[in-house]
Amino acid sequence: MSRTRWVAAAFAGFLAALLLGVRFRTTPSLPAGIYLRNPLAGPPAPGDIVEFCLPTAPTHWALERGYLHPGSPLTSCPGGNEALAKRVAAVPGQFLEAGPLGHRLEPSGPWRNPPLRSDTKGRPLAPFTYRGTLAGYWLLGDGPGSWDSRYWGPLPRADLRARLWHL
Repeated sequence: MSRTRWVAAAFAGFLAALLLGVRFRTTPSLPAGIYLRNPLAGPPAPGDIVEFCLPTAPTHWALERGYLHPGSPLTSCPGGNEALAKRVAAVPGQFLEAGPLGHRLEPSGPWRNPPLRSDTKGRPLAPFTYRGTLAGYWLLGDGPGSWDSRYWGPLPRADLRARLWHL
């Protein structure tokens, strides 16, 4: 097979995979690898990995800082940026307290996942502060350097697009 045909076949295979719901994740927020995308048939549960689009305000800020990148026509969000993926840590109806110490799911529970004070370029990061019953989903990456709900808060169900399964 000629090089041109091989490149065309590889591109066609990649495009078909995207159309079938295969996603390739390489960020440190989740284990790198191949994920299968399924529409949300019901509410996500703690531990589920979800694909989502951020609201406008954090999206513009993240694009300016280089945290987000443009998406492809098949995977982009309404603002044209890439869809993100994080793990559900808390769901609507759960108690959550969040701030500079991290977050906790019980009023006297242990603090978890403290936010960073600055990003890798030394720019300050402000933690999202909240105490009460969640009306949205609290999403966290698996790594301590993940840019997640610790900085932009809970997301409504309407911003969640799909459930991802790591293959």
